[in-house]
Amino acid sequence: MMLQYGMTYYVKDKYKNIIVMELNIFANMLEVVHLWNPKLEKADNNIVLYLLHGGSLKLNLSGVDLSGAKLGKADLSEANLSEANLSRVDLTEANLSRANLSRANLSGADLDETDLSRADLSRADLSRAYLFGANLSGANLSGANLNRANLLAVGLEYADLFATVFDEKQADELCGKYDMNDSRVYIFKTDEIISYKEYCIRK
Repeated sequence: MMLQYGMTYYVKDKYKNIIVMELNIFANMLEVVHLWNPKLEKADNNIVLYLLHGGSLKLNLSGVDLSGAKLGKADLSEANLSEANLSRVDLTEANLSRANLSRANLSGADLDETDLSRADLSRADLSRAYLFGANLSGANLSGANLNRANLLAVGLEYADLFATVFDEKQADELCGKYDMNDSRVYIFKTDEIISYKEYCIRK
């Protein structure tokens, strides 16, 4: 009901900066819900509206199901989205800098031009994600699945790519541009995963 009518709908007092008040109550309610429920259920359109206007409130959205949501240009910087279901979500031009996306499902997500700088993407599923022009500088991609992700024009400066799995096409595109000696490449023809260094030697 609070999401549907507004966090301050039943409050009799009048407030200045009502939008700021609404967003702060929303952020606090997320923390309260997480005290007994570590994983949020499927988010409805009301939650999406709050996220689109949330500003950098460091929201606790761990385990939330936002699959298929349209969150283009949303500011989710420093948000906790660990283990969240973000499959097929539209996050074009969104701000996810310093966000916790560890073990998040971002398969098929649209992350074109998204700011993921210094984000924690460890063990995240980015398979088939669109990352054209995304900023991944300083991001932690250790153990992430980037199989068949679109990585054209991606900024990977100082990204931690330890144990990240690429496919052959991605390895070819990134070869020589970044230090990826600790990363691995999936070879479709032989169905094997080898080190990036070994892949370059074989070529």
